[in-house]
Amino acid sequence: MTQGNVGQWQKNVGDKIEPGDVLVEIETDKAQMDFEFQEEGYLAKILAPTGTKDLKIDSPVAIIVENEADVAAFADFSFDQVSSGSAAPQKAQKQPAKEEAPAAAAAATPVAAAQSAQTAADGDRIFASPLAKTLAKEKGIDLAL
Repeated sequence: MTQGNVGQWQKNVGDKIEPGDVLVEIETDKAQMDFEFQEEGYLAKILAPTGTKDLKIDSPVAIIVENEADVAAFADFSFDQVSSGSAAPQKAQKQPAKEEAPAAAAAATPVAAAQSAQTAADGDRIFASPLAKTLAKEKGIDLAL
């Protein structure tokens, strides 16, 4: 599958979304599937309305925010602002669920570095996942620093 159609949205802008809630129906040439959301949040903006045809598989369909107060910041947001390079709202870094992880990782990096430095200074154990340890070893990064 390289593209699909947006079926019926099950949630409206401003609705609270819980893990397992059906957000939208996605239609292919062979099947119709429910897209279940995997995290908590609020639907701030629908970027691909019901009936959108031939949407590429990696295209964002909605913006989800963590706080209900942030929903209003996306009232006038359009994906064209981002793709044309014009300034997007400050909160626009909280993109759909699959794009929240890189933003969170970027925000957590200074904290992680500070914690690593503190831990190395104390001589305590460095807390890192096995994957992080493997990647650090491959890249020649000392986690103690």
